[in-house]
Amino acid sequence: MLDLIIEPDEPEWKPKWQAHLSQFRLFGPQPKPLRKTPYKFSYVFECEDSTKPHQASITDWELGVLWLKDVDRLGDEWKAAESVKQKFF
Repeated sequence: MLDLIIEPDEPEWKPKWQAHLSQFRLFGPQPKPLRKTPYKFSYVFECEDSTKPHQASITDWELGVLWLKDVDRLGDEWKAAESVKQKFF
């Protein structure tokens, strides 16, 4: 892997998605909102059959959970994103 790219993303869910998400009940009868990660993560890598690097988005929920935990720990969204990058490597 060559790099982990962090790009800003929409801070809130799309209205249609929010309507669907608000129907779910996590951890009991009271709705607990799902926090959206305001960043997109993708990694850059090389492979043997190409002369240029590839970039692929990461949509893994575990990366989002890591980011959320780092936000709680560090108290800053961007520092949390940088922490995710350090841990990824």
